[in-house]
Amino acid sequence: MYQSVREDTQLQISGWNAVLRNCHGIIGVYEKHQQHFSRVLEIFQSSRTHYLQLVNSFPEQVKLLQQLPVPAKTTLSPSSSSSLYDWISTHDEKNSLVDLCSECEKALAQGEDGQMASALETSRKLLSSCSLERLAIAEEDEEGGGREVVRAAELSQLQIRMMENIHSTSQRAMRSGDGGTVADLTVSHHRSLQLMNQQKRELEELVRATETRKTRITQRIHQVRGGERERD
Repeated sequence: MYQSVREDTQLQISGWNAVLRNCHGIIGVYEKHQQHFSRVLEIFQSSRTHYLQLVNSFPEQVKLLQQLPVPAKTTLSPSSSSSLYDWISTHDEKNSLVDLCSECEKALAQGEDGQMASALETSRKLLSSCSLERLAIAEEDEEGGGREVVRAAELSQLQIRMMENIHSTSQRAMRSGDGGTVADLTVSHHRSLQLMNQQKRELEELVRATETRKTRITQRIHQVRGGERERD
């Protein structure tokens, strides 16, 4: 059981290590994008005032264009005339100036301060959901799990050596035929068996702790991934 859990845990630790490194890389890239986003937002907000001034002054500009006459080349009468506004609207294949102004107003409405602030806050929450602090906790678990695996391996090897030593000394005692030697070895072996029993209990605790830690690492990584999916 221990060997199976140990191998499974080592595989889990290796896998989560790769996941953590990948998450660190993603966070680094996202932080750069966050900086670019903040800079673009700053530029947009500083420019938005000028955009609004242009749009707000557009009705007055239209009135002036409507008052400015130009020769009407498309009519039969050479003396007829139309406004520059009419001429522009006639030659605009897609939209009139009024339609264009309406589109500008809609675009500016989409970039209202509240919406921009909301977008920035959303990006900050996303960054927080993948925080290094949360990943650091998972890394601490991973490191602790690694130490437990090392300790369990040491205990396992120690028990193997003690069993080999008990077997070897027992064989020598049987061959010697000395009752005193056998008695001394019996006491020594009893102490060794007590120690091995303590080590066995420690191994069992390490197995349980390793299984618990493995589950906790899995849950925390899934929490990070769940936070990312919620933001998406």
